Amino acid sequence: MPDAKRARTEDVSVLDNAHLRHRVMFVPANQPVLLRLPSGMTKQVVLESGKLVSIGKFGSFHADEVVGKPFGPTYEIKSDGHLEIMQQDVAEALVETEATNENIFDDGESQTLSYEDIKALKDAGASGREIIQKQLEGNKSYELRTAYSQDKIMKRKESKHLKFFTPIPPSLNNVAWYNFERHPDKIRYLRPDSLSQMLSFANVQSGGKYVIVDGVGGLLTGAVLERMAGKSTVLTQEVDLYT
Repeated sequence: MPDAKRARTEDVSVLDNAHLRHRVMFVPANQPVLLRLPSGMTKQVVLESGKLVSIGKFGSFHADEVVGKPFGPTYEIKSDGHLEIMQQDVAEALVETEATNENIFDDGESQTLSYEDIKALKDAGASGREIIQKQLEGNKSYELRTAYSQDKIMKRKESKHLKFFTPIPPSLNNVAWYNFERHPDKIRYLRPDSLSQMLSFANVQSGGKYVIVDGVGGLLTGAVLERMAGKSTVLTQEVDLYT
């Protein structure tokens, strides 16, 4: 009997570990998911099967095209709401060049495409990539720049003209940054780096016993639990944020 009981316990542990690994590796349905937007900010959404998900000015997409997929890839939102993974041309990125920025003068005259021209392209239904291509073709100094400088320009224009997002895993760091960006008052303006220092100074590790007084909406408790890996003891007391 003891052996059977131990086997059942181990099976449950394996199941829980497998579930947790799946949760942090693949995008779930009907649960909060963090999306990194072109602006660099993070948005929380719930992906419901068969529903369209809106991320404001960055567009809308079909939830079913993301659910079950790995975290990490960046998806571009097409005009019909469908998604396409954005891929970098690695071979092109590794091409050596002798271009430098030493003969470039930022006088505002390099770009021949005006604001009115860009607006006309948008009104005509041009895609974001078509607009970017036109801008690069109209930039007299683009070919003279280094690969690093060209990449910076490209990313800046993509964040302005393309609609895309990146599902990011619900790691402690990502959750902490999301709360600090969006709801800093709810976590007493606790920065993620300050949270990591607290864990380090307290020597939080698996196998320990800890008493937690949490006034940051459970963020500190969650951080400790993550480090424990299910092999420690925690007594926690949540305090009122506004007392």
